[in-house]
Amino acid sequence: MVESNDGEAGFHPIGSLATSIANTLHPRDTEATGSKLRRNASAITTSRKAPSWPTGTQHGGCGSSVPQILAAAVANRDPEAVDRALVMSLPPSISSRLSERRVDCSTREYGWDYKFSGYDLRRGAARDDVVQALYLIDAATRPCAAEVAERELLRLKLAVKSRAMDANELAFQLAIFAEELAAYPEDIVVSSIRTLAKRETWWPALSDLTSLLESKMHRRSELLRVLRQAAAR
Repeated sequence: MVESNDGEAGFHPIGSLATSIANTLHPRDTEATGSKLRRNASAITTSRKAPSWPTGTQHGGCGSSVPQILAAAVANRDPEAVDRALVMSLPPSISSRLSERRVDCSTREYGWDYKFSGYDLRRGAARDDVVQALYLIDAATRPCAAEVAERELLRLKLAVKSRAMDANELAFQLAIFAEELAAYPEDIVVSSIRTLAKRETWWPALSDLTSLLESKMHRRSELLRVLRQAAAR
């Protein structure tokens, strides 16, 4: 049973709600639209099964495996950690040519600050390194599993207020949101939903959720963009 949190009448039985949501979902297999990364995010073909991480790549002089760093960040579902690990995982011919574009957001009151704007990648990266980097991006942008999206949406539903609705309306609402989440990786989905659960009092508009997802995805979208440009040269 789910109770509306806005004081309006009604407990709403949800029964097999998760099943209803799963049956309504239609994962998207289209190419990237705007900055969104879809299932075919990379320019190379990889399995959608658990990552088979490349071996032999080392980070710095500590001897730790870079793919293990990335795998750990993905497993911890921390978007900022995944973004850092991706850059750390890039082959030298790419990382040495990659630079950030930043917008100065400094103020007299709060001091120096900046906002990430995008990436630039200078010419000269080895072709094999571009392919490896695209593979790493693909592994870090695999679409969130439907059951994870359902669970996080139910968590949000219980954490915020919403208008009273019957079981069919509730299932349809969650299905619409879950379909949008299916375009994003698990760390982005979990982080965005839990941010909204802490920040919002009322159930958010779909546009608010999408805006937050896109914001958290921005670095990966930009990295994919410059790598695709390099692959096409």
